[in-house]
Amino acid sequence: MLPLLKKPAGSVAVIAEIATCDRTVIRKMSSLGIVPGVSVTVLRHSPAVLLQSGHTKIALDRNLAGLVYVK
Repeated sequence: MLPLLKKPAGSVAVIAEIATCDRTVIRKMSSLGIVPGVSVTVLRHSPAVLLQSGHTKIALDRNLAGLVYVK
């Protein structure tokens, strides 16, 4: 496992874990489709982390993205 922030732009990863016990954060990530097992493509890291899952693009601030670990 590796932090999402370490994956370079253009790479594909599978969400492995959301590293928090905060239910509000977990609910927010789930509503965005960021759940374990989902495949995402990292599009960019700045100004926000932009991911693509299927046809959906998801922007995460660096604090939220820092909680995501991928395979």
